[in-house]
Amino acid sequence: ARWTPGEVTALVDYLHDHRAERGEAGNFKDTTYNAAAAALRPLYNNIGAIKTGKMVGSKWAALKATYNVIESYRSQSGVHWGNDCGANIQGEDAAALWTQYLERKGSTAMKPFRNNGWGYYEKIHEIFPS
Repeated sequence: ARWTPGEVTALVDYLHDHRAERGEAGNFKDTTYNAAAAALRPLYNNIGAIKTGKMVGSKWAALKATYNVIESYRSQSGVHWGNDCGANIQGEDAAALWTQYLERKGSTAMKPFRNNGWGYYEKIHEIFPS
């Protein structure tokens, strides 16, 4: 499903507000996803489909995957992460190490965060159990 930035922000805000309903793995029950879909309906502006609980669950899974990629990167020794500047890769040496990291992980999921943060990070971080 196609999501507008406003819908994604509203979804993250909704799940953050209802984080007490999440399970141990950071997932929510279908009732929470359905309620989130209902809360998103007023934002629908004929872009994509009206969101269902199943679509909300899928979007949450994608957001969690991005969060987990960032957390994996952050857990390494000697790396930087900032919500404004992401990995903050500056200079040739840092760029070479960044490229090696992306190749070693076999994933480009971190690529957008070379010098850009992720606006959803803080709220999603608060959703997950410590």
